[in-house]
Amino acid sequence: MEDDSPSLLLSLASSRQAYKAIDDAVEAGGITEKFARKAKKAYVTLHQSFLESSTRCQTFKEKASVTESELEETQKVIDGELHDEDAESLKVLQDDLEAAHREVSLAEEREVDARNEIGELNTQRDSQQALLDRLGRDQRALLKPQMEATQNEVTMLRAELATMGAKREAAQRSLEHAASRTERVMASIKEVEDVRTAETGNLERASEEPERAKHAADLLVASLKELHGQEEQLLSQLQSNSIACQAFNDASRGLEAKYQLAQAAREKTRANIDAKIRAMDIIKRDLEVAELDMDNTKAEQANFDMEIKHAEADEKKAQDLLAHASFERDKAIRKLKRGHVALERAQDLLPSMRTDRETWGNEVAALSKDQLAAQAETLKLRKATDILTWAVLNEEAEGAGTAKLLKAALGNVEALEKDVHALQKEEKERLTIIKALSSQRDHMSRMAADWDLKLKNATREAALKDFLVQDMKRQRKDGAMQVQDFLQLYNMVKHQRNKFVTLVRVAAQSSAELNEKIRILESELVIMHETEGERAAQLKSAHSANEGARFERDKLRHELLSLTAQTSKKTSLVDEKLVELEQLDTSIRSADSEMKVMTAAYEKSVQDRNGVGLMVIDRNDELSILYQKYNGQEETIKRGDTELLKSEDQIRLLKLDAAELDRGIIAARKQQPIVPQLDVNIALLKKQLLDAQRQAAELSTALETPDNKSRWRNQKGKIPDMDELEAKKAQLMEKLDIKREAAFEKDLILEELASLSTRLHESAAAGKPGAMEIAQRLNAYHVRLRTINRRMMAAVSELALTQATGIKLKEEKGSAETALRAATRRMENGEPPGADANHQWHQMVRMQEQDADAQKKIKAKQEEYNQRNFGAPSKADTRPNAYIPEDLGIPKPYGGYAPFKPSESGSTMRHIRLPHPKPIVI
Repeated sequence: MEDDSPSLLLSLASSRQAYKAIDDAVEAGGITEKFARKAKKAYVTLHQSFLESSTRCQTFKEKASVTESELEETQKVIDGELHDEDAESLKVLQDDLEAAHREVSLAEEREVDARNEIGELNTQRDSQQALLDRLGRDQRALLKPQMEATQNEVTMLRAELATMGAKREAAQRSLEHAASRTERVMASIKEVEDVRTAETGNLERASEEPERAKHAADLLVASLKELHGQEEQLLSQLQSNSIACQAFNDASRGLEAKYQLAQAAREKTRANIDAKIRAMDIIKRDLEVAELDMDNTKAEQANFDMEIKHAEADEKKAQDLLAHASFERDKAIRKLKRGHVALERAQDLLPSMRTDRETWGNEVAALSKDQLAAQAETLKLRKATDILTWAVLNEEAEGAGTAKLLKAALGNVEALEKDVHALQKEEKERLTIIKALSSQRDHMSRMAADWDLKLKNATREAALKDFLVQDMKRQRKDGAMQVQDFLQLYNMVKHQRNKFVTLVRVAAQSSAELNEKIRILESELVIMHETEGERAAQLKSAHSANEGARFERDKLRHELLSLTAQTSKKTSLVDEKLVELEQLDTSIRSADSEMKVMTAAYEKSVQDRNGVGLMVIDRNDELSILYQKYNGQEETIKRGDTELLKSEDQIRLLKLDAAELDRGIIAARKQQPIVPQLDVNIALLKKQLLDAQRQAAELSTALETPDNKSRWRNQKGKIPDMDELEAKKAQLMEKLDIKREAAFEKDLILEELASLSTRLHESAAAGKPGAMEIAQRLNAYHVRLRTINRRMMAAVSELALTQATGIKLKEEKGSAETALRAATRRMENGEPPGADANHQWHQMVRMQEQDADAQKKIKAKQEEYNQRNFGAPSKADTRPNAYIPEDLGIPKPYGGYAPFKPSESGSTMRHIRLPHPKPIVI
């Protein structure tokens, strides 16, 4: 069954997408088959662990559901016990609540009905008022006086002219207002069209920019593909060169070892072999110690994990306790609120109970007073009876009258005594009722206290049971976690034991292999002595080939690093272009939405403009008709004015003539003393004057009277009567009202459109700086994110380099320590520290001699220079041999590539024309 489970898991995993992705990667050549097999095994193990964890989760869920069902049953039992006790009180409260809700709903319905009635009454009132106004207008129109003669017609025409002029002015004002509004609307439409053209241009540019960005992205992708191909070629070349280099290194190492073994003696070879074996043992021991340290760290990590889990469990316990405490606190708060409610109810009942007690006390006091009064009356009656009896005894002479009075008094006394006994009985009965009620109240309060205690105990027991259930769940979880931790520890110890067993086996096998290698090396020593010269030549050629291969490898690595840097730059550029493409897409979408809104607004404004145009055309037609009437009336008025001016001119001329005649008469009188002739002349002149005045009056009357047919002419057409004129006037007034209402509505619509357009412009203007700021902030965040990513990548690469250098330094330190131990051991035995010690010593001596010779040569050159300069010290500036980099505040020498320092310009430089460098065009 265990053998079948991996095959089943493999068959299940093979149908997964991850398995298919691994196969696709193997087919594409992205990974090797060995790595694919490892990945498949890892996926199978992960899938198996996932199935196991899912089964465990399912079992835990089933157990949790069982425990929750048990808990719900217990809770139902407790709730059933409590429900029977509180059912009646809850029903009463629910009934009261439902009754209150019904009353509220009825009140709301009444309010709604009242509002509807008020609205209907208001509409009826408005309709009645409109009817009254219309009837009043009709009556006023019917009761207008009839127009009189031509004077009334002239006055009416003048009034109509005035009204027409006012209407004309109003129409001109409305026309100017409409024209200004149309100009504003046209300006807004022009602005909208300008915005639309700008947005379309932006949209076209934006539509062109994604194509450019897409083309650039395609070019970048093609260049990336080419770079990937070049990188793969270089990697293949690097792998082949590294393989060749490794082969050369292996060959050179083998030849060097064989050459050294051939030069050394048999004892030295054995010592070297022993040293190597010891070094290997030390390395293996170090490896084992490192593995043990790693296991210890794993164990400590497991302990830390267990401690963390325990701490988490403790934290969960504390949280549960806190939740329980908060639940208890909420419960206590609810109890306190219930107590406050009960106290408020009792306080509400206290006044009524006090009033009942006061009324009962007053009744008892009244009864006691009545009883005392009755007792006093009985005493009085008894005294009266005693007196009467004494009077009867003394006066036996009196007869039946006194006996009747005595009987009546005795009857009254008996009746009063009966009333007193009845009142005493009633008082006793009331006292017994009060005692019974007080005992019932005490009994009910005791019962309520008992029920409260039972409820408190039941709730406390339920809370304790809940807490115990939660504690048991927590203990079960802790036990399961401890079992898992112990299983992990057991697996780790088992793994360590297996590792130690394998280490022992490997050590035994390695020792046997080393012994066999020693035997082989001893047999090969004889052969190495024979092939020493040939191997030396091969070693030299191998060294040269190795150096060439290393140079090629370093060159290829440098090219690979440059290509990787270029690829990273291109990928970053591609990411930036993709981000820009997304931003352009968002801007295009926003521009489309704005364009749709603008087109809708433009269409609406065009419709409004068309309506306003139609209205303006109608007004122009009306104005043209009015202008025609006005022009005809103005022509008649002008003709009358010209005739009046002519008559006034004639009168003025006649007056001048009369004045001239008077002046002539006076002059003649002064000149001629003939008075009778002058009187005759005066009489003639007066007669002429009267004739002229009569003629002027006749002319004026002929001008003013309509009977003179030479002064007027009939117009073509029908003369309407007063009814037709009134009907036409009413029709025109209705049309004017309709036009006014339509114009008012259009004005309101235009005002609303203007307000909306201003709001939109204001919102757009207010949103522009915010959008720019948001875009700038977004760009700043993108820049910061890119810089942080670059810094993180640089830090990761630097960390990897430092780790590699640390590992390399550790290896060098280990090798140096082993060489030091071997050298000390050899020196203790009286041998040189190493095989190359003599060679290194001779090399050091030779280097010292070369340095001494170089110093001597430098001193000789300096002495020769000083002799040439006659021993005068040089005042020239010393050339800099070091520089201070920006990232490091310490001087760093130039080495063999010091910068060129030109000499100072001399006096002859003024004769040299300054250069004019050409600008660099990129």
